[in-house]
Amino acid sequence: MSFNTIAFMGMAPFGSLLAGSVAHHFGAPHAVMMTGAFCVAGSIWFTTQLKSRRVMRPIYIELGIIRSNLERAMEDQIGRWQFRRFSKERSLLQEISRSRHSGSG
Repeated sequence: MSFNTIAFMGMAPFGSLLAGSVAHHFGAPHAVMMTGAFCVAGSIWFTTQLKSRRVMRPIYIELGIIRSNLERAMEDQIGRWQFRRFSKERSLLQEISRSRHSGSG
């Protein structure tokens, strides 16, 4: 049963056990403050790791997952409907180009 719990809930059972032992030794208010401090420290660490976002952004733009700033500016200038039509035509041309390149390899 414990393996099943770990498989579906991850490390939450161990975190609960740790929080309970901290609360037992230092009291519940201190345990809540300590876990809150760990959450803040984790969020600060996470924001320092966001440099990889700059590396991934061009890849996401190329795959069409997100739009570039240029595309947003074009949408503002020519209108949403015309921009969507332009984007569909462009993506169709990109697919045709990719299929030609992959077929020749």
